[in-house]
Amino acid sequence: MGWLSRPVRLARHVAEEGLLKRNFYCRVKPDLDIFVRSAAPIYHQSSGRLWLLHGAGMDSFGFDLPLEGWSLMESLAMRGFEVFAMDFRGHGQSSRVLDGKSVDALTVADDCARVIKIMNQYLADSPTHLLGESFGSILVPLVAKRLGKSVSSLTLLGPIFGKLGSIEDDFLSSLPEFEASPGGYAFTTEEEWRDLFFGRVDPEVLKWHQLWFGTAYAYPVGPYLSLRGLPVDRELREINAPVLAVMGSLDPFATEGDMKELFDHIGSANKQLLVQEGIGHLPYVEERAAEVLDAICTVLGGDQL
Repeated sequence: MGWLSRPVRLARHVAEEGLLKRNFYCRVKPDLDIFVRSAAPIYHQSSGRLWLLHGAGMDSFGFDLPLEGWSLMESLAMRGFEVFAMDFRGHGQSSRVLDGKSVDALTVADDCARVIKIMNQYLADSPTHLLGESFGSILVPLVAKRLGKSVSSLTLLGPIFGKLGSIEDDFLSSLPEFEASPGGYAFTTEEEWRDLFFGRVDPEVLKWHQLWFGTAYAYPVGPYLSLRGLPVDRELREINAPVLAVMGSLDPFATEGDMKELFDHIGSANKQLLVQEGIGHLPYVEERAAEVLDAICTVLGGDQL
């Protein structure tokens, strides 16, 4: 068997500033490789394994910004956790698909659960935690159901459940444009990032997102098309792990009412909603990111929320 037939292939391995950073390709199907990046502490045992699930139109690099102090992956790894993030099919460095409209929430949730199970075969036993941003927050409960009791906590950032907040009408009117996207791939312009995604943000953080995920970045439209069927799943009573949701008061995609409805459907008795005043859709890279990091570490540590 050659290297192409191996389910997991190491692409990068580097130690820097007390962290081991690695990139992998995980083959979930003969024609589908999922790119995975990770960061873990070198000098002491991991306190748990956390999987980060990105938003639509983004990829895992958004969790590992190359700006000092703004990498969520590095910050969590420095707190003692083994952190992983994957690029969904059709996104980032994962395999492209012929039709971007086929990349929907259920398909991606299946991919995520499969990648986690495959990677766990190559890693030492450790508690598994899930964190999702935006579209990733929709996936977290779906993946948790697929993984069952092995999931120790769920964290939802910029969370979405039943509706799309204040932009729902505009979003629904844009669906024909998504449907008509050539090959099922579309673009977000640099100018759209400011108003759509951020409240109070460092100018360099905004600039990085505009450059990395701006017009040159083609993403599959399937995740957006799948949002017209919200909520994707209401049958969440079997989820009993602690749940943290963090949203900004300026987030156009999320509402407190939606999160309260989501909490009503989740079986866990340990649930908290943190609403940050003046923050937008990406709280982990905005002005109050330190508060978000502390809240995440609380739920990862198993403390009562």
